[in-house]
Amino acid sequence: MQIQRSVVAIISAYDDLIENNRRRMTLLEDAARRLYREWFVRLRFPGHEHTRIMDGVPEGWERRPLESCATFRSGGTPSKARPEYWEGDIPWVS
Repeated sequence: MQIQRSVVAIISAYDDLIENNRRRMTLLEDAARRLYREWFVRLRFPGHEHTRIMDGVPEGWERRPLESCATFRSGGTPSKARPEYWEGDIPWVS
């Protein structure tokens, strides 16, 4: 019976930790949404007080298709066993 109580106590502690982390993730996701809205929808980013807005974007910015800013390729994740695939100067995202 004592072993069961010990197991329950340990599992309960992990359940509490998981729930706490879920609440933290919800708060962080909400903060990220608010920050995005503030900076990129309302255009109230750091220094916005000194930046002119022209045609709906800050002066010096331009609207262009994403394809003109990045090259899109498909394929698998490079092998981590090959350092030369990871230590180059070409950034990539998956």
